[in-house]
Amino acid sequence: MAEVWRAYDERVGRAVAVKILHAYVHPNERARFFQEAKALSRLSHRGVVQVYDLGEEEGKTYFVMELVEGGSFDRLGPFEDGPEGLRLLEAALEVLDALEHLHRRGVIHRDLTPRNILLTTEGNPKVMDFGLAYLLQESRHLTRTGYTLGTPQYMAPEQAKGLPLGPRPFCWKLRVRPSGASA
Repeated sequence: MAEVWRAYDERVGRAVAVKILHAYVHPNERARFFQEAKALSRLSHRGVVQVYDLGEEEGKTYFVMELVEGGSFDRLGPFEDGPEGLRLLEAALEVLDALEHLHRRGVIHRDLTPRNILLTTEGNPKVMDFGLAYLLQESRHLTRTGYTLGTPQYMAPEQAKGLPLGPRPFCWKLRVRPSGASA
């Protein structure tokens, strides 16, 4: 659907990522892209990749976003006892915090996979790639009921069944204990 390029914003002096939609994208998808990028640009959370700009030039639709260079979330792990396992759990909690932030603002990601969570060079996770995001208020008329989008291995059951989506409250708290500590 799109290509992502590394670029340099000369006006503000920073490296950025630019996502450019392919020309063959259906007009409805292009409208959805604009609407979602606008809504996502209003989000501000340390665990969500920032959208800086959105535009169309020479027939190309694009948005400019924060460049995150530490690799994808699947680089953390494997899950084991010790500092690596603890870091993976801490990063997972940071992702849950970002998702809670999104859900409180009516955004459902719909394609949250380890590859759609990037790590900063310091190892902090940032949720990205909102191409399939569902905005509870803005997207209702752009998403057909019964239409399933996303990566099957990571879908919520209601999403896989094509049922209506909405945020689900987190009904548990995870407390991370150092290795060897008793429960």
